[in-house]
Amino acid sequence: MADSTAFVSDRAEASGDGSSLEAVRAVLDDRPGLMPLMGEVRQAERLPGLSNSVFGVVAEHGAFVLRVPAAKSAGLIDRQGEHHNLCLAARAGLAVEPLFFDEEDGLMLMQRKAIAKGTVEPLALGKLIAGLHGLDGTFQGTLDLPGLLRSLLKSAARTGSFASELTVIRTVLHGLPEMGTANPSGLVRSHCDLSPGNILKTTDGLQLIDFEFSAMAPPEWDLAYALLENEMEGPAQSAFLEGYRASGGHLPEASSLQEMMQRCDAVSALWALEQAGLGNTRTDFPTFAKARIKRMRERAAL
Repeated sequence: MADSTAFVSDRAEASGDGSSLEAVRAVLDDRPGLMPLMGEVRQAERLPGLSNSVFGVVAEHGAFVLRVPAAKSAGLIDRQGEHHNLCLAARAGLAVEPLFFDEEDGLMLMQRKAIAKGTVEPLALGKLIAGLHGLDGTFQGTLDLPGLLRSLLKSAARTGSFASELTVIRTVLHGLPEMGTANPSGLVRSHCDLSPGNILKTTDGLQLIDFEFSAMAPPEWDLAYALLENEMEGPAQSAFLEGYRASGGHLPEASSLQEMMQRCDAVSALWALEQAGLGNTRTDFPTFAKARIKRMRERAAL
């Protein structure tokens, strides 16, 4: 749903562009607390981001990633909650620690991590998610999935002409068992947006970034979302779930996981339709939505 911020190896840090450098320097002029952390800025480049502006920065004191939230996100994300949840995960070594975080608007500075070679192994990812779900302490915020779906359905209908897509999504959702009120004792500390770009295979091991949507949530949400967005099927799915179980995670019933997959794809598709309707062209949002609606139809045999 949210930004997938790119972290690259040191070899890629030599590139930069003048407009990004100017943008970063303008931020530093407005935020004097950043300069002691970074030192003189030497190079900057724009990194991928679907809603926020994200920059890779080479400065006197090292390599950094600077996230500048879009003005339209003001008030939509609980930045205090994001910061609290991120720090809780970072202290356990599960997330990249923020060096600077403004709880008013979400501007954040992080060290730029070097990425290790190879792909993220499903077994290791399962273990990482089990560690997150088993953290001591409580995340701020609770995932209100029924409320989120209602809000996204209204927003997608209001912002674009997606009648056929919305009909399929509504049909699939109506065929699922009704979600009751979540039992707080069954909720776990959840990232809630485990897309590939938010899972880093660093030289320090797997770490997570982008906690904008993190909250207390049913464990099925992170499991289903990770399986779908990282395209883990067959042996990869089995390895992921085994890693989760072996590290203390409690596996849900297969039927419960399948139902949550439908809800995950519904949320992702609706968010993409909303972005398309709002005119966001940072990626092909209609194609993004159609791929997830196709999966929903196939699972529901429509």
